[in-house]
Amino acid sequence: MATTKRKYEEEYRTFKEDWELEFFFVSTGSGKCTCLLCDNIISQFKRSNLQRHHDTKHPKFSTDFPKGGELRAEKLARLKQNRTAQKNFFHTNTSERATEASYKITHELMKKMKPYTDGEMVKDCILLACSTLFPEKKDLEREAKKMQLSDSTVARRASDISENIAHTLKDKLSSAEFVSLAMDESLDVNDTPQLLIFIRAVNSKLDITEELLDMVSLKNGTTGIEIKNAVLETLQKFNIGPEKITAFTTDGAPSMLGKRNGAVALLNETLKTAGLLLRFDTHYGDLVLHTEIRWLSKGRMLAHLMDLIEPLKAFIVGQGETSRFSFLDDKEWVLSVAFLCDITQHLNELNLKMQGRNKTVYELYTAVKVFSDKLDVLDQSVRGSDYRFFPTVQKVMARHADALLTCQSQFCEVLTELKQNYTSRFHDFKDHSNIFLLVKNPFLIEVNEMKQISDQLGLVQLQMEFVELKSSEELQRQFRITDVVDFWKLVGHLPNISRLARRIISMFPSTYRCEAAFSALTKIKCRNRNRLSLQHTTEALRIAVSSAEPDFKSLVRQKECQKSH
Repeated sequence: MATTKRKYEEEYRTFKEDWELEFFFVSTGSGKCTCLLCDNIISQFKRSNLQRHHDTKHPKFSTDFPKGGELRAEKLARLKQNRTAQKNFFHTNTSERATEASYKITHELMKKMKPYTDGEMVKDCILLACSTLFPEKKDLEREAKKMQLSDSTVARRASDISENIAHTLKDKLSSAEFVSLAMDESLDVNDTPQLLIFIRAVNSKLDITEELLDMVSLKNGTTGIEIKNAVLETLQKFNIGPEKITAFTTDGAPSMLGKRNGAVALLNETLKTAGLLLRFDTHYGDLVLHTEIRWLSKGRMLAHLMDLIEPLKAFIVGQGETSRFSFLDDKEWVLSVAFLCDITQHLNELNLKMQGRNKTVYELYTAVKVFSDKLDVLDQSVRGSDYRFFPTVQKVMARHADALLTCQSQFCEVLTELKQNYTSRFHDFKDHSNIFLLVKNPFLIEVNEMKQISDQLGLVQLQMEFVELKSSEELQRQFRITDVVDFWKLVGHLPNISRLARRIISMFPSTYRCEAAFSALTKIKCRNRNRLSLQHTTEALRIAVSSAEPDFKSLVRQKECQKSH
């Protein structure tokens, strides 16, 4: 009967310590052993293999250093000490630097939303630059070759960096006093709905943290309950208590804002959030900001269309397609498009004021209030046949004057409907305008107005603290020379009013961060990378949109650094 040959791994061989003094071999800790005399590596812990190497390669060694003598023991100690020092030198000065460089390059690649495979290309460029700029310094090229930038290594580095950023965020959130969430969902390149959740946190020192909390794949649909469950799991994942949450900021999707089955309504019911926002008598039960602003970029397209309308008509005539595009000769249609172009440009101005990181809700309130006043001016202007604020209409009205009177009533209807729309969407701001004004500029609030705020919020001491604040000449001087956030850092001795300011400052003013992140997502998970896993996509997106700087030294210390071969 034939016997099966046993594998080496099944023999469970171990390195014997007495082999060090007998054959001058030491274990490398990875199933191999190294000769201290010639650095040769033996891949199996077998006494016969070590003895054969020692007797064959170093036949005179036992004569110079007899077995059992002190000289042999001292030689072993010196060689082991030298090997440790040499290992530490190269480990610290070469391998660690190469590993740190690979982390930093990976971080830059992810910030630029590049694929993992670009790591090798970057390494080749570095080697090419070294050989061209410093041809006589071969050591630079040798050091550069040690960087680990293969696609698999870059993927692992990206995972480490993302985990480091998430861990840092989790530490900051543990000390946060108030947080708000901005949520939005959209389809990726594979038509899978993805929910982005951003968090804005403020601690007792008024330090603001604004980062991507998580990206969740909504594989079972985009219903309110699915979004609610995704948000609750994320809150639990990052240990965020419901008592810290001050606001949910979303777009106007029904799945978000439904009165009964919308995600916000379900979250309010589940979390039972106590605090300022539940005292806000809002239509949706919470401060929900309607900021679906991605479509506003279409205003630029309309402007280009109006700039090219005459050349476009000439081209169509030359192609003999006038019957298909007869509406281009319709004067009312041209005036309506020109009017839409101008209105959209005004909306774009509001859009730009709502964009950017670290914006505050009182800044949005100011922008919305100004735009509402501008709508009144535009409405009065159109009713008086004054189109000075509509430059595109002015360009075409001379050629279409006979149709302008017909369109005027339509323009007025559009402006009236737009005003009504903004009034209904932002009525929360009007109801609580004094609270936002208090945070933006407390010295513009009167004492009797402060009494209304105090009664509205149920904070009796708020009015007394406000009197102390407003009467302080030093605080008035500081308000003139510092920004709003830095000013409220100086009011910590007034606990109730400073706590109210921190609540308001913690609120997301819009879903801009979500929409900007979706733009980054389309670059990260594009058609050429449509099989990128959810984990890798989330890691790449977190690095791309994060403003946090990873702790590269800590990442390197956690690794057993090795150079690239």
